[in-house]
Amino acid sequence: MANGDRRLTTGHIGRYCHVSRGTVLKWIRAEKLHAYVLPDGQYRITQAAFMDFLKAYDMPIDEELLTGAGQASGAGSGSRA
Repeated sequence: MANGDRRLTTGHIGRYCHVSRGTVLKWIRAEKLHAYVLPDGQYRITQAAFMDFLKAYDMPIDEELLTGAGQASGAGSGSRA
């Protein structure tokens, strides 16, 4: 999977931005951060959508995010609606 195609969880986003998963859910519900919902109610955010969010809100983009270093596969860290 190419870096831009990688799927991130609300937990990944929260840790990156130093906020709670609840805050990430608020961003999603306010349509500030584009996400899709899995059948079990968990959210996933593409890396490309997250990069767009970071740029739109002038947030720092860490080199780790660009290279994919230290990212888990996305299992188990999602948040339910």
